[in-house]
Amino acid sequence: MSDDYYVAKRKNKEIRAEALSAKTFYKTEKRRPVNIIRCLGSGRIPTRRGCKTLIYNLVNDDEMGSRDGKTEFVADTVVISIKRSVHQKARWGDGRARMTLAHELGHGVMHDGATMFRKSDAVGPTELSRTSPWESAEHQAKVFASAFLIDDERRIIFFT
Repeated sequence: MSDDYYVAKRKNKEIRAEALSAKTFYKTEKRRPVNIIRCLGSGRIPTRRGCKTLIYNLVNDDEMGSRDGKTEFVADTVVISIKRSVHQKARWGDGRARMTLAHELGHGVMHDGATMFRKSDAVGPTELSRTSPWESAEHQAKVFASAFLIDDERRIIFFT
């Protein structure tokens, strides 16, 4: 399970709109598949407090331990650190690895403050996301990640 904390209440529709805005920022709204690694390597991130510097860090697996990713907020900089093996899997197109990268991007775009980790065995909802999903940082990052990676036009056809 991943760590979780309370954030400003947002509906899924609002979160998906933020993901689409981020896709537009990275000029990837019409690209399939979204090159999440290129986005993270751009050096910029659109946050709720304006555009900030983004540092995308690859960390040796043993240094990250049981965590696949981490998002930190330092002054006007967002630092997203990812295990090398997860980055490599994302390069190969592995869905879970790509979701992990987009999930951490979601934290960087929507949240600030506490350092967030994504554990390697993270599956299912957290206790907070079960009881108050609209206020759960993890729920919001999961919704953001899927909206960021999925083609909205096709999603609308199949899931409206």
